Amino acid sequence: MRKKKKKQKGLSKISTFFLSKRIRPLVYSQSLNDWLKAWAMVKNKIPPHISTFDQLDQLLGLRDHLFADFVHNLDMELHNERLSNPEMITKRIELAQWVYTRFPEENEWTRCNFRGFEAEAVWDLGEKDKADQLFQKLTENYPNFPWGYIWWADQYWMSDWSYENQPDYEKAESLYRKASGIPNHDEQDTIQKRIDDMLDKKAHPQKREEIWKNRQRVKQKQQQKEIFKVGNSVKVKEGMPCPDMEDLIIGGWQGRVTEVYEYEGDSMLSIQWDSLTLQNIPGHYIIESEQEGWDWCNFNLLFEDVEPASPRDTESDVDRVYSELSFKYEYVHLGEEGLRIQKILGGVDSQSEWAAFRAWESYLKTTLKFPFDAEVSEAQDHGHLRQGNKVQVTKMLEVLEMYGIIVELRHQKRKYQHPLCDLEVLHKKSSNYQPLEDYCIWFANR
Repeated sequence: MRKKKKKQKGLSKISTFFLSKRIRPLVYSQSLNDWLKAWAMVKNKIPPHISTFDQLDQLLGLRDHLFADFVHNLDMELHNERLSNPEMITKRIELAQWVYTRFPEENEWTRCNFRGFEAEAVWDLGEKDKADQLFQKLTENYPNFPWGYIWWADQYWMSDWSYENQPDYEKAESLYRKASGIPNHDEQDTIQKRIDDMLDKKAHPQKREEIWKNRQRVKQKQQQKEIFKVGNSVKVKEGMPCPDMEDLIIGGWQGRVTEVYEYEGDSMLSIQWDSLTLQNIPGHYIIESEQEGWDWCNFNLLFEDVEPASPRDTESDVDRVYSELSFKYEYVHLGEEGLRIQKILGGVDSQSEWAAFRAWESYLKTTLKFPFDAEVSEAQDHGHLRQGNKVQVTKMLEVLEMYGIIVELRHQKRKYQHPLCDLEVLHKKSSNYQPLEDYCIWFANR
């Protein structure tokens, strides 16, 4: 009998290649979600014999110290995100425990860091007694690691707990002194700066009050950003006037968040109105917006101007209504002329230029009075007429796709055919002047 080959634990070269290929873009991404995906992949795939980050870098073909830098950056991002998403505190604890248990031969500095990060995160959860025990264990097992004492001291006067309860300056100072008493380290200046800062805040409690107010504002903003995410529906608070048109109340208008950004220290939202809001927007608001170059389908507001809402339609509904309104108000951006053009072309398919030409032909046949005097505003290449020639227009002839309405005219006793769009009525007080000017403006902007 042949002996069965023993299965080797770990990843094959092919598996390692594909894991490395998948992890690289995630690690180099700027997205926390991508970083969490990369961490999950590594947790589930690395073989048991890997016990340091250098070994992991070598296995995955990554540059030296890449994964060590990565987990430190991931911890920092989880710490920052805890304000808006408390679940990140638990993730931070999980990451810390994974680092110092899964990589037992990793350098002492990294293992100590993550034991300290775990204790900080447990403190953030409000479990002060458990956090004290973790810091105590860290400083007992690694007595020459000054940051164990420094981070522990920080909690007693820098943490949210110290603001919500009372700072314990004496406890903090005693821990800083223990860190300072450790021989042969480079953190003495850091420790003294912390002590000086702490004593300054103790002497000036109003400074701590201002810090706490700022923290609360930041926390509120972060929480609002979680509520007002891109894609979420929001509604303008009742009674809110339009900033650009104070006689218009936009309270109750609803839409979806398309962007969240900061402007001069304020948190702002870009909102795309939903289809129900668009259907009820006053026509004069759309007209003024078009004429002033404003966007009437989207609006920017402060966080405090809106509140969460449930979606009332789909994005395809928004696209449909927006298309209908854009067609209805297609030319109003041209001013008074645009309003007149809009009436002439009302009901005409905006995608059919031929239908628009036929609408103009019908309108001008009943509006223009022939013959009338005009001037050539633009000459045709290789034609006999020149710009500025005075002519008499006698009748409309036909519609050509490229040139629009063609008219018959006389110049120096000779007949010519010329595009109507290249003529201007000679006398501005003539009843023909405005209709022809409107047609020329439409032709140029079609």
